[in-house]
Amino acid sequence: MRWSSVLGRIGICYFFASLLVLHTDWRVQVYVILAILIGYWAAVKFIPVPGYGPGVLTPEGCLTTWLDQKIIPGILGMGIYDRQGVLSTFTALASILIGVLAGHWLLTKRTENQKTMGFIIAGIIFLAVGWIWGQFFFISRNVWTSSFVLFTSGWSLLLMALFYWIIDVKGFKKWTFFMVVIGMNAITIWVAQRFIDYKFTSDAIFLGLSKYFGILQPVFLALCLIMVKWLFLWVLYTRKIFLKA
Repeated sequence: MRWSSVLGRIGICYFFASLLVLHTDWRVQVYVILAILIGYWAAVKFIPVPGYGPGVLTPEGCLTTWLDQKIIPGILGMGIYDRQGVLSTFTALASILIGVLAGHWLLTKRTENQKTMGFIIAGIIFLAVGWIWGQFFFISRNVWTSSFVLFTSGWSLLLMALFYWIIDVKGFKKWTFFMVVIGMNAITIWVAQRFIDYKFTSDAIFLGLSKYFGILQPVFLALCLIMVKWLFLWVLYTRKIFLKA
């Protein structure tokens, strides 16, 4: 049995993030983020792993691997360790708390242009720091390293600035309907595709036509699959059926 999962990690991280949001202010949340990122790096760098020693960043010798094998044995997602493992759940919480800080920034009384510029500046800083840190502590999604948190948060903040400026500041909203349908039932499509064979339906309708697209056939079939999933979500949306965590 595999103990960890994406939704399980989201649930754990949201639980602790919610407690921090309800009972602390943004300054405490900043300190928690810094403590997690620095503490994670220090743990992986300086705590020795039996048989390998400290600071080993290979899949076999990393501290994350050793902890996963000790605490959540069984079917690990990556064979010897898990992408949603024990230690990296802490840095995943840091990612969520950076999103919380972005929410705090949106709720300030600053102008819309100031908020947009704040996201841009913060995004550039996060990208730069994450990339520089990544030269010493590799950027890795598999073990959700501290540099990965900063680097991906930087891109997220820049995208936040872009969409906030287009949608909220400039008011161009109609084009977002495609994404709204997905966003309103994001958990639904994540779970449903585990037991509904959307590819079977997509291939049954479009596989014959796809043969005329030559080397673009895989792209065409991928877009068709997305469309089939979207239509399923659209039906739920029009009937106001929403699955919430």
